[in-house]
Amino acid sequence: MPRSAPARLAAVLALLLAFAAGLAVYRPPTPQGLDAPPARFSAARALGDVQALARAPHPLGSAEHGRVRDALLARLRGMGLNAELLPQLGHSEKYRSTARVENLLARLPGRSTSGAILLTAHYDSVPTGPGAADDLSGVAAILEVLRALKTGPALANDLWVLLSDGEEMGLLGAEAFARHPALKDVALVLNVEARGHRGPAFLFETSAGNAELVREAAASGAPLVANSLTYEVYKRLPNDTDFSVYKRAGKPGLNFAFIDGLTHYHSRQDSPENLDRGSLQHQGEYLLALSRHFGAVDLRQLRHDRDSIYFSLPGGGLVHYDGAAAWALALLSLAALTLAQVRSGPRPAELLRGLGRLGLTLILAFALGQGLWLGLKRLNPPYHWLSNGEAYGTAWLTAALLLAVLALVGFRHYRREDQAPRATAWLLTLAGLAATAWMPGASPLLVLPALGLSLALLPPARDAWLPARALLLGAGPFLVLPLLLQLRIALSPALFGAIALLAALYFIALAPVLSALWPARLRPNLSLALAAAGLTAWALVQSRFDAEHAQPDHVMHLEQRPQGQALWLAAGHETDAWTAQFLGAAPAQGGLPLPYAWAEQTLSAAAPRLGLPAPSVRILGDESKAGRRRLLLEVTSTAPILGLLRDEGPATSLRIADAHATPANWQAHFLLGAPPQTWRLNLEFASGSSPKLRLLQQFYGLPEALVKAPRDAARMTTPLRQADSRYTLDPLPIPEQHDE
Repeated sequence: MPRSAPARLAAVLALLLAFAAGLAVYRPPTPQGLDAPPARFSAARALGDVQALARAPHPLGSAEHGRVRDALLARLRGMGLNAELLPQLGHSEKYRSTARVENLLARLPGRSTSGAILLTAHYDSVPTGPGAADDLSGVAAILEVLRALKTGPALANDLWVLLSDGEEMGLLGAEAFARHPALKDVALVLNVEARGHRGPAFLFETSAGNAELVREAAASGAPLVANSLTYEVYKRLPNDTDFSVYKRAGKPGLNFAFIDGLTHYHSRQDSPENLDRGSLQHQGEYLLALSRHFGAVDLRQLRHDRDSIYFSLPGGGLVHYDGAAAWALALLSLAALTLAQVRSGPRPAELLRGLGRLGLTLILAFALGQGLWLGLKRLNPPYHWLSNGEAYGTAWLTAALLLAVLALVGFRHYRREDQAPRATAWLLTLAGLAATAWMPGASPLLVLPALGLSLALLPPARDAWLPARALLLGAGPFLVLPLLLQLRIALSPALFGAIALLAALYFIALAPVLSALWPARLRPNLSLALAAAGLTAWALVQSRFDAEHAQPDHVMHLEQRPQGQALWLAAGHETDAWTAQFLGAAPAQGGLPLPYAWAEQTLSAAAPRLGLPAPSVRILGDESKAGRRRLLLEVTSTAPILGLLRDEGPATSLRIADAHATPANWQAHFLLGAPPQTWRLNLEFASGSSPKLRLLQQFYGLPEALVKAPRDAARMTTPLRQADSRYTLDPLPIPEQHDE
């Protein structure tokens, strides 16, 4: 054995152990069975509630929604809790919706409270899926946490449970509770969500000024999976959960969700059978540990004016530090790199050549990632996921992409004389300084690998230094590469190019070790490329449609009155075996005459009229004064969703139920509730003009008499709120104006 072999072996093991430790961070815990001790959380016990509740889709306004609501109210009261139904009006301008929601609130009194801890999840689902993960897994986890807490002594602080309504239609239950007098007593919000059916439960969002909140969460012993990068990114996105409402209200809090399995999100596949028990266990262990911990602290101390930088360790530990420490690390990285440059660095011209080679590699990696995804979508239609941007088998595709990128980097840069690693060190260090200044939560992913790489460049290029270098470079395999796998889940394969670029950057950062371990330039890289091709082929095999990996499609029926025109509508460029029974073999291509921007391309065909009842409209008041006309209307509909559409005419203010007003430039607003639903609408516009308004009704489901052949087991309704529905579109009559 060559004298350097032990050093090389130790270096390989150090890098592999760092990568394995990073992967372990994202592994959900082992689910506990029915025989778990009473004081522990049990996924098996919680699953019983999921199975009882997630029997069918239960969107707001449906009969099944009422069954789930009643079952939950009985369940809470059966646990001996003071549970009440809170009927309120929920209203969202952002999501153009209003509904009469029915939140469920239960209280567990504390011994000497400093405020209330609010555990919250929503109990409604979308019309296209039973909502086992989203969000009955959160509901069931809260119920099991309550059971476990009641086995021990009472907490010092009050513990409240809010099972909110109408989240899927615009956060309406949370919006309503934010106006309830009880909110003033809430000192901490713990919100539970899901955007898939498996994976670790991320602490992906916190309230602003989270330093004390994160410190207490880390001390709780909860098995946290968290990275301040997600906090920085999420607050810059337009995405929302119920937590967004409480965050805007200034309440401290933490937001959790598991996000893997996007193919099952909002679909038939979001069922109790597909819900990962480990993910359910993870949600529950979070909530139980945090409830016990925060139940004993002074909640008034949670507000702060600083944010923490944090990331998880295997086993649930959380590293957290403040901005001053972040700056110290960033400046230390700059000092180490400057010293390495002075001692043994290349001349500026050589460094610039290395930077050029680095830039070309990053461009090639980006092109490889995007080309792989776009090419496979063209070659294999199953990779088209109509609404969520995801496909089956992409975990294998991600592994193939990382191997291909490693082969590219190895071929171009794993030579001792290559200067791209030094250029990478400068790029990471300068980017780390910028992140510390403007996006500090992201700084560990740049500063810590930069610091390790800068220190690794200090010793001479000898094999004896390889184990030490591997330890210094371990931040990349530990922090970054496993996180890239989670980013693929969060961002979808549509951003494979960005993931490939980042992977290439960090693979180049490993060159001080890997360049000494590559025995030849061609052989290992060719082997990696062949392995990537094999995994890509396997991903193609795994992308098939079957009962467990269903193909999405949908059809809508629209009847426009008074002309009586009726259409079948669907998204896409062509029909399939199921949609063709409605649209025929050659449907027309064209726009969608509905206020939904959910498809670039739509298909349409003539359809029979169904004669669904029109909404009734009564004029309760009509007044003209000072150049303004005010109409008070009462509209009644037998549909669970009633839309008011404004096509043209003067600026028209809309006030709903004498409580909520919409901006004057509104184009559509949706009213939701259990049919029949009646609403009072106040319209105001300039006298002498008249707006053109229409009423849109949405009825869930297709007419059974016109469905000649049901979907087979390998098909399901596309996860869209408006999929597989019947619509009517009627003009809203505005009477002629009376003289003032």
